[in-house]
Amino acid sequence: MRLMGRVALGAAVAAGAWTGIVGHWLPDWLRPRIEAAATEALGTPVQLGALRIHPWSLAVEADALAVGPTGQPWFKLQRAETQLSVQSLWRMAPILRQVRLVQPELLLERQSADRFNLTAVIERLSKPSPQPQPDTGPARFAVFNIELIDGVLRYEDRVLTQSHRIDQLRLNVPFASSLPADVDVTVQPLLQARIDGSPLKVEGKTLPFREGHRSEVAVQWQAVDLAHWLGAAKALLPEAMRPDARAGRLDTDLHIVFEQHKSPAPPTLAVRGQARVSRFDIGLPPAPGVGRVDAGWDTLRIDGIDAEPLARRVAIASVALDGLSVQVRPDTASRAAPAGASSADSGKPEAAKPVDAPWQWSVGKLHVAARQIDAQTQAEAAWPRLTQVLLDVQGLDARAQAPDARWSLAVHDEHGGQFSAQGTAHPTQ
Repeated sequence: MRLMGRVALGAAVAAGAWTGIVGHWLPDWLRPRIEAAATEALGTPVQLGALRIHPWSLAVEADALAVGPTGQPWFKLQRAETQLSVQSLWRMAPILRQVRLVQPELLLERQSADRFNLTAVIERLSKPSPQPQPDTGPARFAVFNIELIDGVLRYEDRVLTQSHRIDQLRLNVPFASSLPADVDVTVQPLLQARIDGSPLKVEGKTLPFREGHRSEVAVQWQAVDLAHWLGAAKALLPEAMRPDARAGRLDTDLHIVFEQHKSPAPPTLAVRGQARVSRFDIGLPPAPGVGRVDAGWDTLRIDGIDAEPLARRVAIASVALDGLSVQVRPDTASRAAPAGASSADSGKPEAAKPVDAPWQWSVGKLHVAARQIDAQTQAEAAWPRLTQVLLDVQGLDARAQAPDARWSLAVHDEHGGQFSAQGTAHPTQ
Protein backbone atom coordinates (compact mmCIF):
# COMPACT_ATOMS: atom_id res chain seq x y z
CA MET A 1 0.00 0.00 0.00
CA ARG A 2 2.81 2.34 0.85
CA LEU A 3 4.40 1.60 -2.57
CA MET A 4 1.08 2.21 -4.31
CA GLY A 5 0.78 5.53 -2.55
CA ARG A 6 4.23 6.56 -3.64
CA VAL A 7 3.47 5.61 -7.24
CA ALA A 8 0.23 7.55 -7.15
CA LEU A 9 1.96 10.55 -5.62
CA GLY A 10 4.73 10.38 -8.21
CA ALA A 11 2.19 10.19 -11.05
CA ALA A 12 0.31 13.16 -9.63
CA VAL A 13 3.48 15.21 -9.34
CA ALA A 14 4.51 14.28 -12.90
CA ALA A 15 1.06 15.13 -14.22
CA GLY A 16 1.08 18.44 -12.43
CA ALA A 17 4.55 19.25 -13.71
CA TRP A 18 3.56 18.29 -17.27
CA THR A 19 0.44 20.44 -17.07
CA GLY A 20 2.27 23.39 -15.56
CA ILE A 21 5.27 23.33 -17.86
CA VAL A 22 3.56 22.50 -21.15
CA GLY A 23 0.23 24.17 -20.52
CA HIS A 24 1.34 27.38 -18.75
CA TRP A 25 5.08 28.05 -18.90
CA LEU A 26 5.88 26.83 -22.41
CA PRO A 27 3.40 29.05 -24.37
CA ASP A 28 4.69 32.23 -22.73
CA TRP A 29 8.26 31.14 -23.37
CA LEU A 30 7.61 30.19 -27.01
CA ARG A 31 5.50 33.14 -28.16
CA PRO A 32 8.20 35.88 -28.27
CA ARG A 33 10.69 33.44 -29.76
CA ILE A 34 8.27 32.46 -32.52
CA GLU A 35 7.65 36.15 -33.27
CA ALA A 36 11.40 36.88 -33.39
CA ALA A 37 12.23 33.86 -35.58
CA ALA A 38 9.38 34.57 -38.02
CA THR A 39 10.29 38.27 -38.20
CA GLU A 40 13.89 37.36 -39.00
CA ALA A 41 12.89 34.79 -41.63
CA LEU A 42 10.36 37.03 -43.42
CA GLY A 43 12.04 40.39 -42.96
CA THR A 44 8.79 41.98 -41.79
CA PRO A 45 7.15 42.28 -38.35
CA VAL A 46 5.25 39.23 -37.10
CA GLN A 47 2.97 39.55 -34.06
CA LEU A 48 1.11 36.78 -32.25
CA GLY A 49 -1.67 37.75 -29.86
CA ALA A 50 -1.85 34.55 -27.81
CA LEU A 51 -0.55 30.99 -27.82
CA ARG A 52 -2.19 28.10 -25.97
CA ILE A 53 -1.06 24.49 -25.63
CA HIS A 54 -3.35 21.80 -24.25
CA PRO A 55 -0.88 19.26 -22.84
CA TRP A 56 -3.22 16.27 -22.64
CA SER A 57 -4.90 16.56 -26.03
CA LEU A 58 -1.74 17.78 -27.82
CA ALA A 59 -3.75 20.66 -29.31
CA VAL A 60 -2.23 24.08 -30.04
CA GLU A 61 -4.15 27.31 -30.60
CA ALA A 62 -2.86 30.67 -31.77
CA ASP A 63 -4.86 33.91 -31.85
CA ALA A 64 -4.51 37.27 -33.60
CA LEU A 65 -1.61 36.57 -35.94
CA ALA A 66 -0.46 39.62 -37.94
CA VAL A 67 2.28 39.68 -40.57
CA GLY A 68 3.47 42.90 -42.15
CA PRO A 69 4.04 46.53 -41.14
CA THR A 70 2.71 47.38 -37.69
CA GLY A 71 -0.73 48.98 -37.98
CA GLN A 72 -1.16 47.90 -41.62
CA PRO A 73 -0.35 44.18 -41.83
CA TRP A 74 -0.86 42.46 -45.17
CA PHE A 75 -1.85 39.17 -43.54
CA LYS A 76 -4.10 38.61 -40.53
CA LEU A 77 -5.48 35.45 -38.98
CA GLN A 78 -8.06 35.46 -36.23
CA ARG A 79 -7.32 31.95 -34.95
CA ALA A 80 -5.37 28.83 -35.87
CA GLU A 81 -6.01 25.42 -34.32
CA THR A 82 -4.03 22.21 -34.75
CA GLN A 83 -3.74 18.90 -32.94
CA LEU A 84 -0.86 16.42 -33.01
CA SER A 85 -1.68 12.71 -33.16
CA VAL A 86 0.10 10.15 -30.96
CA GLN A 87 0.54 8.11 -34.17
CA SER A 88 3.48 10.40 -34.87
CA LEU A 89 5.49 8.35 -32.36
CA TRP A 90 5.31 4.94 -34.03
CA ARG A 91 5.05 6.18 -37.61
CA MET A 92 8.13 8.35 -37.14
CA ALA A 93 6.50 11.23 -39.05
CA PRO A 94 4.46 14.29 -38.06
CA ILE A 95 0.75 13.46 -38.14
CA LEU A 96 -1.79 16.18 -37.41
CA ARG A 97 -5.36 15.24 -36.58
CA GLN A 98 -6.71 18.70 -37.41
CA VAL A 99 -5.69 22.05 -38.91
CA ARG A 100 -8.27 24.83 -38.73
CA LEU A 101 -7.72 28.43 -39.89
CA VAL A 102 -10.43 30.94 -38.98
CA GLN A 103 -10.83 34.23 -40.85
CA PRO A 104 -7.49 34.57 -42.64
CA GLU A 105 -7.20 37.84 -44.56
CA LEU A 106 -4.55 38.61 -47.16
CA LEU A 107 -3.92 41.96 -48.87
CA LEU A 108 -2.06 41.67 -52.18
CA GLU A 109 -1.05 45.08 -53.53
CA ARG A 110 0.58 45.76 -56.88
CA GLN A 111 2.69 48.83 -56.26
CA SER A 112 4.46 49.15 -59.62
CA ALA A 113 4.67 47.29 -62.91
CA ASP A 114 6.78 44.47 -61.47
CA ARG A 115 6.60 44.89 -57.71
CA PHE A 116 4.06 43.86 -55.07
CA ASN A 117 3.84 44.40 -51.34
CA LEU A 118 5.07 40.80 -50.85
CA THR A 119 7.99 41.02 -53.29
CA ALA A 120 10.63 41.65 -50.62
CA VAL A 121 9.42 38.68 -48.56
CA ILE A 122 9.36 36.38 -51.59
CA GLU A 123 12.86 37.47 -52.60
CA ARG A 124 14.11 36.86 -49.07
CA LEU A 125 12.59 33.37 -48.93
CA SER A 126 13.90 32.54 -52.41
CA LYS A 127 17.55 33.05 -51.50
CA PRO A 128 19.42 29.72 -51.63
CA SER A 129 20.58 28.26 -48.37
CA PRO A 130 24.32 28.71 -47.74
CA GLN A 131 24.51 25.00 -46.88
CA PRO A 132 22.12 23.10 -49.15
CA GLN A 133 20.73 19.96 -47.60
CA PRO A 134 21.04 16.64 -49.44
CA ASP A 135 17.90 15.43 -51.19
CA THR A 136 16.34 12.73 -49.03
CA GLY A 137 13.15 12.34 -51.05
CA PRO A 138 9.67 13.71 -50.32
CA ALA A 139 8.89 14.62 -46.73
CA ARG A 140 6.85 12.11 -44.75
CA PHE A 141 3.74 13.62 -43.16
CA ALA A 142 0.00 13.29 -42.78
CA VAL A 143 -2.52 16.05 -42.08
CA PHE A 144 -6.22 15.33 -41.52
CA ASN A 145 -9.29 17.58 -41.41
CA ILE A 146 -7.81 20.69 -43.04
CA GLU A 147 -10.32 23.52 -42.85
CA LEU A 148 -10.19 27.21 -43.77
CA ILE A 149 -13.20 29.33 -42.78
CA ASP A 150 -14.32 32.82 -43.87
CA GLY A 151 -11.14 33.73 -45.73
CA VAL A 152 -10.70 37.04 -47.54
CA LEU A 153 -8.27 37.98 -50.30
CA ARG A 154 -8.11 41.65 -51.36
CA TYR A 155 -6.21 42.68 -54.48
CA GLU A 156 -5.28 46.33 -55.05
CA ASP A 157 -3.66 47.28 -58.34
CA ARG A 158 -2.12 50.75 -58.07
CA VAL A 159 -0.91 50.59 -61.69
CA LEU A 160 -4.26 49.82 -63.34
CA THR A 161 -6.34 51.45 -60.57
CA GLN A 162 -8.38 48.31 -59.93
CA SER A 163 -9.64 46.44 -56.89
CA HIS A 164 -10.84 42.85 -56.62
CA ARG A 165 -12.08 40.86 -53.67
CA ILE A 166 -12.46 37.17 -52.87
CA ASP A 167 -14.52 36.61 -49.73
CA GLN A 168 -16.61 33.91 -48.06
CA LEU A 169 -13.63 31.69 -48.83
CA ARG A 170 -13.96 28.17 -47.45
CA LEU A 171 -11.60 25.26 -48.02
CA ASN A 172 -12.05 21.70 -46.80
CA VAL A 173 -9.47 18.96 -47.39
CA PRO A 174 -10.20 15.65 -45.63
CA PHE A 175 -6.53 14.74 -45.52
CA ALA A 176 -3.18 15.08 -47.25
CA SER A 177 -0.61 12.37 -46.68
CA SER A 178 2.67 11.27 -48.22
CA LEU A 179 2.91 8.12 -46.11
CA PRO A 180 3.10 4.93 -48.22
CA ALA A 181 -0.06 3.50 -46.67
CA ASP A 182 -2.08 6.56 -47.80
CA VAL A 183 -0.72 7.12 -51.33
CA ASP A 184 -3.60 5.28 -53.05
CA VAL A 185 -6.35 6.96 -51.03
CA THR A 186 -8.28 9.58 -53.03
CA VAL A 187 -8.40 13.07 -51.53
CA GLN A 188 -11.64 15.02 -52.12
CA PRO A 189 -11.08 18.75 -51.45
CA LEU A 190 -13.83 21.37 -51.56
CA LEU A 191 -13.36 25.08 -52.29
CA GLN A 192 -16.11 27.68 -52.07
CA ALA A 193 -15.76 31.43 -52.46
CA ARG A 194 -17.29 34.58 -53.85
CA ILE A 195 -15.16 36.39 -56.43
CA ASP A 196 -16.23 40.02 -56.86
CA GLY A 197 -19.74 38.91 -55.91
CA SER A 198 -19.90 35.79 -58.16
CA PRO A 199 -20.14 32.46 -56.30
CA LEU A 200 -17.52 29.81 -57.12
CA LYS A 201 -17.60 26.14 -56.11
CA VAL A 202 -14.79 23.69 -56.83
CA GLU A 203 -14.93 20.01 -55.86
CA GLY A 204 -12.08 17.66 -56.61
CA LYS A 205 -10.66 14.16 -56.43
CA THR A 206 -6.91 13.80 -56.44
CA LEU A 207 -4.03 11.41 -55.69
CA PRO A 208 -1.37 14.07 -54.99
CA PHE A 209 1.49 11.73 -54.04
CA ARG A 210 0.83 8.81 -56.37
CA GLU A 211 2.69 8.46 -59.67
CA GLY A 212 0.73 10.32 -62.31
CA HIS A 213 -0.80 12.82 -59.86
CA ARG A 214 -4.28 12.17 -61.29
CA SER A 215 -6.71 14.92 -60.35
CA GLU A 216 -10.36 15.55 -61.15
CA VAL A 217 -11.95 18.94 -60.48
CA ALA A 218 -15.57 20.04 -60.83
CA VAL A 219 -15.85 23.82 -61.29
CA GLN A 220 -19.07 25.77 -60.94
CA TRP A 221 -18.68 29.53 -61.33
CA GLN A 222 -22.08 31.18 -61.43
CA ALA A 223 -23.44 34.66 -62.14
CA VAL A 224 -20.09 36.02 -63.32
CA ASP A 225 -20.39 39.69 -64.29
CA LEU A 226 -18.69 39.76 -67.70
CA ALA A 227 -18.98 43.54 -68.02
CA HIS A 228 -16.98 43.86 -64.80
CA TRP A 229 -14.22 41.46 -65.87
CA LEU A 230 -13.97 42.71 -69.46
CA GLY A 231 -13.82 46.24 -68.12
CA ALA A 232 -10.92 45.20 -65.87
CA ALA A 233 -9.14 43.63 -68.85
CA LYS A 234 -9.41 46.79 -70.99
CA ALA A 235 -6.31 48.31 -69.43
CA LEU A 236 -4.28 45.33 -70.66
CA LEU A 237 -5.30 45.81 -74.31
CA PRO A 238 -4.12 48.37 -76.89
CA GLU A 239 -6.42 51.39 -76.94
CA ALA A 240 -7.68 50.59 -80.45
CA MET A 241 -8.85 47.16 -79.31
CA ARG A 242 -10.58 47.99 -76.03
CA PRO A 243 -14.22 46.80 -76.01
CA ASP A 244 -17.07 48.55 -74.25
CA ALA A 245 -18.77 45.72 -72.35
CA ARG A 246 -22.12 46.88 -71.00
CA ALA A 247 -23.71 43.69 -69.68
CA GLY A 248 -23.31 39.92 -69.60
CA ARG A 249 -23.51 36.95 -67.26
CA LEU A 250 -21.45 33.75 -67.39
CA ASP A 251 -22.43 30.43 -65.78
CA THR A 252 -20.12 27.42 -66.03
CA ASP A 253 -20.33 23.79 -64.98
CA LEU A 254 -17.07 22.11 -65.96
CA HIS A 255 -15.27 18.88 -65.09
CA ILE A 256 -11.47 18.96 -65.50
CA VAL A 257 -9.18 15.89 -65.41
CA PHE A 258 -5.37 16.03 -65.36
CA GLU A 259 -2.93 13.14 -65.30
CA GLN A 260 0.79 12.84 -65.94
CA HIS A 261 2.30 9.89 -67.79
CA LYS A 262 5.75 8.41 -68.03
CA SER A 263 8.04 10.17 -70.50
CA PRO A 264 7.88 10.61 -73.45
CA ALA A 265 4.09 10.39 -73.29
CA PRO A 266 2.53 13.86 -72.84
CA PRO A 267 0.20 14.57 -69.90
CA THR A 268 -3.56 14.34 -70.31
CA LEU A 269 -5.79 17.36 -69.78
CA ALA A 270 -9.51 16.93 -70.42
CA VAL A 271 -12.26 19.53 -70.00
CA ARG A 272 -15.92 18.50 -70.11
CA GLY A 273 -19.18 20.20 -69.25
CA GLN A 274 -21.20 23.19 -70.32
CA ALA A 275 -21.21 27.00 -70.27
CA ARG A 276 -23.75 29.73 -70.80
CA VAL A 277 -23.48 33.46 -71.51
CA SER A 278 -26.73 35.40 -71.14
CA ARG A 279 -27.87 39.02 -71.61
CA PHE A 280 -24.61 39.96 -73.30
CA ASP A 281 -24.09 43.48 -74.69
CA ILE A 282 -20.81 44.81 -76.04
CA GLY A 283 -19.47 47.58 -78.26
CA LEU A 284 -16.33 47.09 -80.36
CA PRO A 285 -14.08 50.02 -81.32
CA PRO A 286 -14.03 51.17 -84.96
CA ALA A 287 -11.85 49.23 -87.36
CA PRO A 288 -10.58 50.47 -90.75
CA GLY A 289 -13.40 50.20 -93.29
CA VAL A 290 -15.90 48.82 -90.78
CA GLY A 291 -16.68 51.42 -88.16
CA ARG A 292 -18.19 50.79 -84.77
CA VAL A 293 -19.88 47.46 -84.02
CA ASP A 294 -22.50 46.95 -81.31
CA ALA A 295 -23.56 43.39 -80.63
CA GLY A 296 -25.37 41.32 -78.07
CA TRP A 297 -27.61 38.33 -77.51
CA ASP A 298 -30.09 36.85 -75.07
CA THR A 299 -28.45 33.46 -74.49
CA LEU A 300 -25.45 31.51 -75.76
CA ARG A 301 -25.50 27.88 -74.63
CA ILE A 302 -22.56 25.54 -75.19
CA ASP A 303 -23.43 21.98 -74.14
CA GLY A 304 -21.52 18.73 -74.23
CA ILE A 305 -18.00 20.19 -74.18
CA ASP A 306 -15.38 17.45 -74.55
CA ALA A 307 -11.94 19.01 -75.04
CA GLU A 308 -8.34 17.84 -74.75
CA PRO A 309 -6.31 21.03 -75.34
CA LEU A 310 -2.89 19.36 -75.14
CA ALA A 311 -3.96 16.89 -77.82
CA ARG A 312 -5.47 19.75 -79.90
CA ARG A 313 -8.92 18.18 -79.94
CA VAL A 314 -12.31 19.61 -79.04
CA ALA A 315 -15.82 18.28 -79.59
CA ILE A 316 -19.02 20.11 -78.70
CA ALA A 317 -22.44 18.50 -78.73
CA SER A 318 -24.39 21.70 -79.41
CA VAL A 319 -24.05 25.48 -79.65
CA ALA A 320 -27.21 27.60 -79.53
CA LEU A 321 -27.16 31.40 -79.90
CA ASP A 322 -30.56 33.07 -79.48
CA GLY A 323 -31.62 36.70 -79.66
CA LEU A 324 -28.56 37.88 -81.57
CA SER A 325 -28.47 41.59 -82.46
CA VAL A 326 -25.69 43.23 -84.50
CA GLN A 327 -25.40 46.86 -85.55
CA VAL A 328 -22.56 48.07 -87.76
CA ARG A 329 -22.04 51.69 -88.70
CA PRO A 330 -19.79 52.81 -91.59
CA ASP A 331 -16.31 54.12 -90.92
CA THR A 332 -16.68 57.83 -91.71
CA ALA A 333 -13.00 58.55 -91.05
CA SER A 334 -11.14 55.80 -92.80
CA ARG A 335 -7.58 55.60 -91.62
CA ALA A 336 -4.87 55.43 -94.23
CA ALA A 337 -1.86 53.26 -93.90
CA PRO A 338 1.05 54.98 -92.09
CA ALA A 339 3.58 56.70 -94.31
CA GLY A 340 6.37 54.43 -95.33
CA ALA A 341 4.42 51.29 -94.55
CA SER A 342 5.01 48.57 -97.05
CA SER A 343 3.93 44.99 -97.39
CA ALA A 344 7.40 44.06 -98.60
CA ASP A 345 9.63 42.38 -96.07
CA SER A 346 13.10 43.54 -95.15
CA GLY A 347 14.70 41.13 -97.57
CA LYS A 348 15.88 38.80 -94.85
CA PRO A 349 14.57 35.26 -95.22
CA GLU A 350 12.48 34.16 -92.30
CA ALA A 351 13.41 31.01 -90.51
CA ALA A 352 11.02 28.17 -91.13
CA LYS A 353 8.65 27.73 -88.24
CA PRO A 354 7.48 24.31 -87.12
CA VAL A 355 3.94 23.57 -88.19
CA ASP A 356 1.70 22.37 -85.38
CA ALA A 357 -0.73 19.59 -86.03
CA PRO A 358 -4.16 21.02 -86.97
CA TRP A 359 -6.88 21.10 -84.37
CA GLN A 360 -9.45 18.35 -84.65
CA TRP A 361 -12.83 19.89 -83.84
CA SER A 362 -16.48 19.12 -84.28
CA VAL A 363 -19.87 20.62 -83.39
CA GLY A 364 -22.85 18.29 -83.44
CA LYS A 365 -25.51 20.99 -83.74
CA LEU A 366 -25.19 24.71 -84.37
CA HIS A 367 -28.22 26.99 -84.02
CA VAL A 368 -28.15 30.77 -84.54
CA ALA A 369 -31.29 32.90 -84.24
CA ALA A 370 -30.86 36.64 -84.83
CA ARG A 371 -33.59 39.20 -84.24
CA GLN A 372 -31.74 42.05 -85.96
CA ILE A 373 -28.75 42.43 -88.25
CA ASP A 374 -28.26 46.08 -89.19
CA ALA A 375 -24.92 46.16 -91.01
CA GLN A 376 -24.17 49.45 -92.74
CA THR A 377 -20.75 49.46 -94.36
CA GLN A 378 -21.14 52.47 -96.66
CA ALA A 379 -22.52 55.94 -96.03
CA GLU A 380 -23.82 56.46 -99.60
CA ALA A 381 -26.43 53.66 -99.69
CA ALA A 382 -28.06 51.82 -96.83
CA TRP A 383 -28.36 48.04 -96.73
CA PRO A 384 -31.78 46.67 -95.71
CA ARG A 385 -32.03 45.69 -92.08
CA LEU A 386 -32.52 41.99 -91.46
CA THR A 387 -35.29 41.37 -88.92
CA GLN A 388 -34.87 37.61 -88.61
CA VAL A 389 -32.05 35.20 -89.42
CA LEU A 390 -32.22 31.47 -88.63
CA LEU A 391 -29.20 29.26 -89.27
CA ASP A 392 -29.08 25.56 -88.36
CA VAL A 393 -26.10 23.33 -89.05
CA GLN A 394 -25.69 19.65 -88.18
CA GLY A 395 -22.52 17.57 -88.24
CA LEU A 396 -19.71 20.12 -88.41
CA ASP A 397 -16.47 18.11 -88.34
CA ALA A 398 -12.98 19.29 -89.30
CA ARG A 399 -11.68 15.81 -90.09
CA ALA A 400 -11.02 15.39 -93.80
CA GLN A 401 -12.80 12.03 -93.94
CA ALA A 402 -15.88 13.24 -92.05
CA PRO A 403 -19.16 13.53 -93.98
CA ASP A 404 -20.37 16.96 -95.08
CA ALA A 405 -22.40 19.05 -92.66
CA ARG A 406 -26.03 19.80 -93.47
CA TRP A 407 -27.22 23.41 -93.19
CA SER A 408 -30.36 25.49 -93.64
CA LEU A 409 -30.75 29.29 -93.66
CA ALA A 410 -33.83 31.52 -93.49
CA VAL A 411 -33.67 35.33 -93.70
CA HIS A 412 -36.36 38.07 -93.42
CA ASP A 413 -35.70 41.76 -94.02
CA GLU A 414 -37.46 44.96 -92.94
CA HIS A 415 -39.30 45.28 -96.27
CA GLY A 416 -40.98 41.86 -96.04
CA GLY A 417 -38.49 40.08 -98.25
CA GLN A 418 -37.73 36.44 -97.48
CA PHE A 419 -34.93 34.13 -98.47
CA SER A 420 -34.21 30.50 -97.61
CA ALA A 421 -31.58 28.00 -98.65
CA GLN A 422 -30.18 24.66 -97.59
CA GLY A 423 -27.32 22.43 -98.59
CA THR A 424 -24.18 20.66 -97.45
CA ALA A 425 -20.63 21.87 -96.77
CA HIS A 426 -17.36 20.76 -95.23
CA PRO A 427 -15.46 23.18 -92.94
CA THR A 428 -12.03 22.30 -94.37
CA GLN A 429 -12.94 22.36 -98.07
